[in-house]
Amino acid sequence: MTGRMRKSHIPRNEAKGAGRAPGLGDCPQAAFLPVERHPPLRSPALPINDALRARGLVLARADGTRPEHALRARGLIDDAGFAALMADELAIPLVDLATDPPTPALLAAADPVACLRRDALPWREEAGQVIWAVADPVDLAERGTLPARLVIAPRDQIRRVIHERHGPALVARAETLCPAEKSCRSWLKPARPATVVLAGLFLILAAALFPEGVALAIVTIAFLTPVANIALRLLGLLTTTRAQGEPAPLPDRGALPSITLMLPLHRENGTLRQLLDALEMLHYPPSKCEFLLITEADDTLTRTSLTRYRLPANARVIVVPEGRVQTKPRALNLALCEARGEIVGVLDAEDRPEPDQLLRTAAAFAVGGARLACVQGTLDYYNARENWIARCFTIEYAIWFRVVLPAFARFALPVPLGGTTMYVRRDVLEKIGGWDAHNVTEDADLGLRLAREGWQTQVLATTTFEEANHRPWRWIRQRSRWLKGYVVTWITHMRHPRTALRAFGWRGLLALNAHFAGTICTFLLAPLYWSLWMEFAGLHHPLLTLAGLPPASGRLLLGFFAGSAIVQYLAGFVALSPPHLRAHRWWLPTLAFYWPMASVALVKALWELPFRPWHWDKTEHGVSRRNAEKAMPSRDAPTAASDRRELRRSSRPASQC
Repeated sequence: MTGRMRKSHIPRNEAKGAGRAPGLGDCPQAAFLPVERHPPLRSPALPINDALRARGLVLARADGTRPEHALRARGLIDDAGFAALMADELAIPLVDLATDPPTPALLAAADPVACLRRDALPWREEAGQVIWAVADPVDLAERGTLPARLVIAPRDQIRRVIHERHGPALVARAETLCPAEKSCRSWLKPARPATVVLAGLFLILAAALFPEGVALAIVTIAFLTPVANIALRLLGLLTTTRAQGEPAPLPDRGALPSITLMLPLHRENGTLRQLLDALEMLHYPPSKCEFLLITEADDTLTRTSLTRYRLPANARVIVVPEGRVQTKPRALNLALCEARGEIVGVLDAEDRPEPDQLLRTAAAFAVGGARLACVQGTLDYYNARENWIARCFTIEYAIWFRVVLPAFARFALPVPLGGTTMYVRRDVLEKIGGWDAHNVTEDADLGLRLAREGWQTQVLATTTFEEANHRPWRWIRQRSRWLKGYVVTWITHMRHPRTALRAFGWRGLLALNAHFAGTICTFLLAPLYWSLWMEFAGLHHPLLTLAGLPPASGRLLLGFFAGSAIVQYLAGFVALSPPHLRAHRWWLPTLAFYWPMASVALVKALWELPFRPWHWDKTEHGVSRRNAEKAMPSRDAPTAASDRRELRRSSRPASQC
């Protein structure tokens, strides 16, 4: 039968590997374990017949993939059915790891990361040769890592056994995947209160002994900060005036890369239904896309909520055990071991990506060149009209993602990535050490580490809609985490200035400091800028007097501050050009009353930094009164989406679909 798998798909070499116990990845591509010596212990009673195979061939032609993957991705077979189909086609024994588990000593000595990446584990040892239980022999043969002797076991059983035996080791690896010399954990430790008090006393003593020098330093920073803000936004405005090229053509369906979407979930309930709906509306072959729903071991709320829905067939739930830190990047690092996609993307629980986002991402990577490692999409808000804070949040993000961030990418500057709608080549991500598990702004840090290694990032014209944090205290908590992470990221990359200069170049180093240090200083010195208005009353600012500066310096500094605000408003006017954002232009002048909340958030961040540097202030989702589907501008939404949602929530088992 054409397209049906046969034993000849996997090379045989009986002689190689005899008399030794090969490890996964270095063993020869040799003969299978003889069927008559090790018959399958149990074969799932699934309807594996010619009709199922024929349907698999039709779906495989549509997806440009193998029939078995096409069937599993649509829920027509599960992992047990996939294993049974492979065993039937290849005449390989099928084992049930639940009733016939692997030898404990072999499993204890195995590399859990290699096993997870290849869906294989050492099962038995006979005559000095290790028998491996694998989920997909054809995939291992294509990678050149097929064991000499093997049996087939369901994928979910293999992964469950590995996690049960090597869970602590996988957690420790996830926390230290980023090399120590590139991670903030090498210098960032919780401080004792006495140490903080002594540092504060030292600063007070320095200000008392050298008041003029301290005042001059503060005023100098106050002059440089608005200059940096103006430069970044003017650079962004320059980028927007350049003609944008045509969107990259979509690759052939058979050449589409496989994509893994990681979705970290923590204490989520109200957003899950809309999230699952958004995933099913993505225009991408199901067999070339997988969804990893990542949740913490102590998060019973999310896991209970997930049981209320029938997940897409290409979705899996990954439970992250407890560890020293409980952060989003740690969870992503652990899930990275199980990612199968050539491209790894990250979405948040409240995200609603445009349906063609994965296709656009694949097209961007196809034409982006060998050094393109990351694609960053645009973020927008579906509840922008919720209240004034939501409107200002929308304006702020429009400026960042539509004006400033494209300038970083266009001029090959280090791009501080957003924590969602970012897609990275998996091989590059593994090469640089994944995410820094101890950094609470792991996204921005990852962007800088990519730039340090010479990789490029592109900002793509595809939008993901989120829920704006529109309540004051929740906004401050979220922003304090971001600003704390900004401080940590800036120190981490600037602690060795000469090394940073060699890695980023002088342009990249200036841009890094203008953004990170400029953002921190803007909110830290905000009271100084606000008090400068006394200059119009004929009063010279006392700090300027203490610094020994002439009276004209006050109005000059105020002019820089006002110029920064004007450029910000101009950038906002340009960023709000899309039709669904134009109505927010009227709210641009009110940003002056929005930014003081960030100063409060910075104070909170600086207070937490010495005592709780790794504390993750959770942003609560699902509190908006606005429905995401009604508020989002639609773009070619599939007409049968409601039918597919009903199919997903139906109670029929996947094998009967």
